[in-house]
Amino acid sequence: MRIARDLHDNLGAELTIVTSKIDTKIFKTDKELEKEELEQIAKQTRNAAIVLRETVWSIKTEKLTVNSLKNKIEEFYRRFETDNLFELNFKVSDEETELGPLMALNLYRIAQEALTNILKYAGAKHVDIEISGKSLKIIDDGKGFDVEIVKKGYGLNNMEGRAKEMNAHYEITSSDRGTEISVFL
Repeated sequence: MRIARDLHDNLGAELTIVTSKIDTKIFKTDKELEKEELEQIAKQTRNAAIVLRETVWSIKTEKLTVNSLKNKIEEFYRRFETDNLFELNFKVSDEETELGPLMALNLYRIAQEALTNILKYAGAKHVDIEISGKSLKIIDDGKGFDVEIVKKGYGLNNMEGRAKEMNAHYEITSSDRGTEISVFL
């Protein structure tokens, strides 16, 4: 709790100050290129504050349930600002099953990475997320990819690493009809 409080109160406050100073600089500058660059820095700083809040959520919350994980994933999805957004559906069971902070954060980060990849690469129209006290599945109807050929980047490796950290089975399958990421605890 002390770490969560310190992260929130100190680092959170510092990020707010930085963002405020950048916003002031944006307001004062007449140079269009400088304004655009500062707006990007401000956006990244705000995103860092969001990531911090997500981490504090997993540490500080006394009771993390399957349902609270679903709500956090839904909150992340709503932050996407694009016209190409896919429809997101949830199937939740064991809603009140409690998850440990590390498990909740790892499952959240896996879902976050999967949704980001779907938005960037899949061209999906529908995404289904199934969550229970023992599993997480993310299924899209996008164009898929060849899991044997595609070079595993930082994101795919991180998802697998997070599953291993929880001693969970991680599997990814993909075809031209979509991709499924499964984590079984």
